[in-house]
This record gives sequence, structure tokens and C-alpha cells, in this order.
Amino acid sequence: MRQITLLISIISCLATVACATDMPSETDPGIGQATGALTETLVFGATVTQPVKSGQPATWLFQANGGGTFSLAINSWAKSAPLLLQLQRVVGNSWSTVKTAGGTGQVQVQVTPTSAGQYRAVVQGGKSGLTLSAQLLCMKGNCEVPTCPSTPNQAKASVQSAVGSLISGVLYMSESDRPIEVVALSAQAGNTGAVQPAELLKSLGKSASTVVDKSWTVTKFYQGLQLSGMSPSAVAALQKALESQGTSWTVLRTGQTAIDVWLVGRNGCGVLVGLHTVVVET
Repeated sequence: MRQITLLISIISCLATVACATDMPSETDPGIGQATGALTETLVFGATVTQPVKSGQPATWLFQANGGGTFSLAINSWAKSAPLLLQLQRVVGNSWSTVKTAGGTGQVQVQVTPTSAGQYRAVVQGGKSGLTLSAQLLCMKGNCEVPTCPSTPNQAKASVQSAVGSLISGVLYMSESDRPIEVVALSAQAGNTGAVQPAELLKSLGKSASTVVDKSWTVTKFYQGLQLSGMSPSAVAALQKALESQGTSWTVLRTGQTAIDVWLVGRNGCGVLVGLHTVVVET
């Protein structure tokens, strides 16, 4: 009887281990990682090879700019090897699948991102000892992510260098004229395009109930500078300098009476950059 009980316990244990092994993990392996895989870095125009280990995916990381079109091709040295490619992109703090494709000996995808981002190519298939190569090519436009200030302090210094002399001594006209200053704020992960009120308030550390006015256009902000004494050529130079520092410009106003005015956009690394002043409206 003891032997039978022991045998049942062993079988039960083995079954438990087998079930645990077969259960898929629901936890994303994290930014820049793939479970048990060797990860290589790709750059445009390069071909990078990677050996396949039994039961493990081959993984490559790269960055791509928005607006361009890139092609990613995976080739196997064994032309009959079945391949499955998952192309993923960082969204927030996790990976999101952009495209999947399968092939024999070769698999290829083409993507036109709307904004810059980090990508991961995960390839399943092939037996241990097989070698895969990945080639990343830019098919159209500018695919490479430009270097940019990636922290608010760095971004502020960059904008200050570009526009500081143009706004020095300028007072924005209202019932009480106020100076103009350069600002740079941390963005909320995953956000793109024009800054929305909720994101600005969170970046400023203000209450979500703070009054936000979206009625001003970018044109109106610059018109206010002309009314404040800046010449049209100086305003045009300021606008050009700011647009070299970021995109998706918008104007948001927060508060009442002494109203904070924010002309904000995003730089290439997603940091919120722009100008701030105060207008008094009683």
C-alpha cells in the first residue's frame, strides 16, 4: 500500500510539473528582453546574424522614426526552415504586437510608423544550431530616430539655447505685462500628438479639476507677441526656432484671473517643451 501511495504521489508531482511547464506566462518579459533569448541590436543598413537555441526565440531590438517606411527581413541559412516573426513596439511600459508574418526560409514585413518608437523583432522557428540573419532597411523618408534631449533639464537647455535671445526682455501684454520663460516637462508614457489638458495638468502636478482653456490657437499666441512689441520678423524667427525643437504645437491656459499660458509641443524624445507666460484677465 505504501508503494502504491508513493507511486501515485510521484505521478501527481510529474503531472503538476508538466502542467506548469505547458502553462503560458502572462507576464511580459519587459522592455528590451525576451525570455531566454539572446538579444541583438539592429541599425538601419546593417545585417545582424544570430544563432538559434532550441526552444528559444531569436530577438532583435531597434528604433525607428515616424513618417519613414522601413523593411525588416529575417533570413534562415536553412532555406526550408519555417519562421514566424512578431514585430512589436513599446506602448507605455509594455510591448504591443504591430505585425506578424510567417514564411519558409525568409520572412519580411514593411511598416510606416506615425511616430518614433522602439521595436522588437521576435522570431520563432528553426532547430538548434540554425543561424538567422536580420536586415533593417529604410525604404522611404527618414527612418532613423534623431538624437534629442531625453530629459526635461536637457530639453529646457536646448530650447533656451535656441530661443533665449529672442524672448529676453519681452513682456507679454495683458492687464499686467509678464515675462516669457522656457519650459520643459516630463510627458506621460505612450502619449503622442498635441498635448491634451489632462496630460499637461499631470505633468505640472496640478489637480485634475484645474480649469483648462483650449480656446487660444498657436497663431493667437504669436499675435499677442506682436502686440507686445515684437516685430513680425522677430516673431517669425521665434516660431522657426521653436519648431526646430518640437512638433504638435498647441496652446493651453490654466487657472483664472492670473492665467498661465502654455505654448507646448513635443521634442523627438517625447519631452514636452515650449514657452510659458501669464496673462491677467479680471
